[in-house]
Amino acid sequence: MSRFAKSGRRYTWDGNALPSVTTVKGILDKPGLVRWASNCAADSVVNDWDRLTQMNPTERGNHVRNASERAKNKAAERGTRVHAIAERLLLGETVDDIPAELLGMATQVAKLMDAWDMEPLITESPVAHSEWLYAGTLDAVVKSPRLGNVLIDYKTRDDGRLPYSDVSLQLAGYRFADVRLREVPQFGPRGGKLKSLFVEEPMVQVDRAAVIAVTHDAAQLIPMRADRSIFDVFLHLLEVHETWIRRTDSYRWKDDPAFDPTVGEPLNPEDDESTPDVWQENDDE
Repeated sequence: MSRFAKSGRRYTWDGNALPSVTTVKGILDKPGLVRWASNCAADSVVNDWDRLTQMNPTERGNHVRNASERAKNKAAERGTRVHAIAERLLLGETVDDIPAELLGMATQVAKLMDAWDMEPLITESPVAHSEWLYAGTLDAVVKSPRLGNVLIDYKTRDDGRLPYSDVSLQLAGYRFADVRLREVPQFGPRGGKLKSLFVEEPMVQVDRAAVIAVTHDAAQLIPMRADRSIFDVFLHLLEVHETWIRRTDSYRWKDDPAFDPTVGEPLNPEDDESTPDVWQENDDE
């Protein structure tokens, strides 16, 4: 029986929830997101002015306030669609149903894969680490005659900028995972497709890591450092997540055994004088 499982976006090991690679990486400060969000709000006011004037004040405020969320969701949807097309191309399928707005990106990805003679080893595979207990889903590991086994992450951008450096942490988390789930399609007696089984097996060997950065008119293979030194940094972030985020974030982890908040309820002079739990200091740790 598999110890590792995935259901939707939730990963478990022996039934216990695991933090994802992107969640662990996400504890890093990202000051650039604040400016990006404010730019989205400003663009919304400029570009949607006619619509805004037809709204009441509450609707207008919500529309501007949610501008960055709409932009993020739109980019995520496009990235998901491009990734699905790239996966089919990598598997050697003929893809004739590409939407017009994604045709340029798909063409560039196909050209790049052909140029490097990429063949798939695994695609869209859930992975986990049996000792450090984290998980995630990598985009692909491909085999190339010139590069060996390459861990690939797809990034779609309109501006053509290089990937952020923290993507190396994400790739290192995937690279040094030691187990993965392989999907085994199941079919009924009359050929109908049933729910797939997922078989736990060792993670494939990875020689290097890279990002395929895709725009409408170009696709670039960007080498990324994801060696043991980067994995060590990832493990430091994992430790912070386990000893602080998982302990104190009631929104995500309140039902987790590790949840142990450091903020108590307000005290009043007339309250019972018993010591609140947050004042029970543990000097053994």
